[in-house]
Amino acid sequence: MNKLLGEKLEGLEWKLFDSEKQSKRTLSIIKITLSDYPQALTKLNEIPGIETIASSGKIRLVRERVKSYL
Repeated sequence: MNKLLGEKLEGLEWKLFDSEKQSKRTLSIIKITLSDYPQALTKLNEIPGIETIASSGKIRLVRERVKSYL
């Protein structure tokens, strides 16, 4: 996951916070700077098999939203 994100988000400031592999998917939480967010969102959603499901200024809130998504 880190390698794929590094290639696709090259030039943007980001950090992988959580990555949890489940039976048929991997859930990840990525921190993106606010100024890079629109470009990162576009790049992430262009990757086959990846979809964004939540965003917030607080990692805690994203973790809660991801849990409720499951």
